[in-house]
Amino acid sequence: MIILGTDPGFAYFGYALLEVGPESERVIAAGVIETKKSSKKTNTLAADDDTARTLEVAAVLSSLIETYRPILICSEAMSWPRNSSAARKVALAWGALIALAGDRQIPINQVSPQNLKQAVVGSPTAAKSEVEAAMLSRWPEIGGYLDKVKLAESKRNHAYDAAGAAYACLSSDLVRTLRNIQRQVKEI
Repeated sequence: MIILGTDPGFAYFGYALLEVGPESERVIAAGVIETKKSSKKTNTLAADDDTARTLEVAAVLSSLIETYRPILICSEAMSWPRNSSAARKVALAWGALIALAGDRQIPINQVSPQNLKQAVVGSPTAAKSEVEAAMLSRWPEIGGYLDKVKLAESKRNHAYDAAGAAYACLSSDLVRTLRNIQRQVKEI
């Protein structure tokens, strides 16, 4: 089964796809969807630019979902940015994710930033660098995917957070049940 881990953001939307078996899992793709403000400042309304960027996120997510066919999306829950403009933009990214998941009837499991850090590192106050180190230790192949797309070090934490969200969801009732079904089918 395939699980899509996400770290929804507007400028940087992290993702990691895990192939999950009865006893193990591995990263099969990872990256960051990066959207940029329009360079046409004079004739572009901010709302139009935000719409275009949201559609860009939706298009890449749709392609990932169509290609890999995840049965579950595990996502870092929305934390509340410092201002209403940032919150609105993150909500647009979340809206794209929710619409695609709803359209394809894929459940979304959310994990708070603190619970993600607790699951991955063992501390709810872990630093981004600790999450990165834990994800690279567990799934070294994630670094290869990020190297392949030449993702800057400063942006990689979004993919690591997405992998962390997927990791945190591995202990959910749903994933445990699906793994038990996989074991039973394998025994038949």
